[in-house]
Amino acid sequence: MNTELFFSIVIPTYNRASFIKATIESVLQQSYANFELIVVDDGSTDNTTEIIESISDKRLFYYKKQNAERGAARNYGVKKSKGDYVTFLDSDDLLKPNYFETAVEIINSHKQPEVFHLAYNIITPEGKELQSVQFKEGEINELLIIKGNVMSCTGVFLKRSTALNFPFNEDYALSGTEDHELWLRLAAHFPILHFNTITASLVQHDSRNVLEVNPQKLVQRLELFIKYVCADED
Repeated sequence: MNTELFFSIVIPTYNRASFIKATIESVLQQSYANFELIVVDDGSTDNTTEIIESISDKRLFYYKKQNAERGAARNYGVKKSKGDYVTFLDSDDLLKPNYFETAVEIINSHKQPEVFHLAYNIITPEGKELQSVQFKEGEINELLIIKGNVMSCTGVFLKRSTALNFPFNEDYALSGTEDHELWLRLAAHFPILHFNTITASLVQHDSRNVLEVNPQKLVQRLELFIKYVCADED
């Protein structure tokens, strides 16, 4: 295994004090230890700061900024990063210990791809598996059009230079679909590779943002998504 590869994992968070400690601990318990953990607090008003500052680990870096939604927080974290590759994790989800180890194996065996994605499962807050999200391995560019947003931010790895050149759209009104818009921009330039090794868990809890949908705002968001996609010639 190439132990020289250095990863930056970026966690945007907003009022997730009840989840953030477990999320951070799942990162710090990785079998592959050559990484930095960047937590970008997007203006939390709960005790997130107190919880994060109680965790002592030299790989953990914490930044607090004015609220501007997830895309802007991820971009902020990428700019602070130093890794060969950047990856993302939501502040209420969990990594399995094999997350970085699996990534290293893929990077070494696939000639350092610009972007790739690892599988994940969906669990209850108690840890019961509800679903495993796996599909055909290999290039999934067309799948992102045919099936929609099959990728989670958790499990996406980008070369740092690629992450800097292809930032998340920071339009506040696009929040919740900003990831799919980025995947399509990336897919216009690079093969996006998917691998079915499950390395993370999305926790399905009642306060998860993607479950809180206002139909009118959803329609407006999707119209905005189409506008951005169609405005991009690539």
